[in-house]
Amino acid sequence: MKNALWHVPGTSVYLVFLIFAAAIGLFTFAFPALGSLAQGDTGLFVLAVGLFGLFVTGVAGYRIYQLIQ
Repeated sequence: MKNALWHVPGTSVYLVFLIFAAAIGLFTFAFPALGSLAQGDTGLFVLAVGLFGLFVTGVAGYRIYQLIQ
């Protein structure tokens, strides 16, 4: 019973971590890369950074979806 009490705060902290990871993936990597691409800066590095941000956001979103179900 004592260990079961730690599941609720542990899951809550994990959920908050995933939400912040998704936000960082979008606002730090994906959106600036999209803005740079929109201005005509179509470098391979910019594309890789944007795809990395989308990947991080996708993984975090999938884990949040699994956690909520």
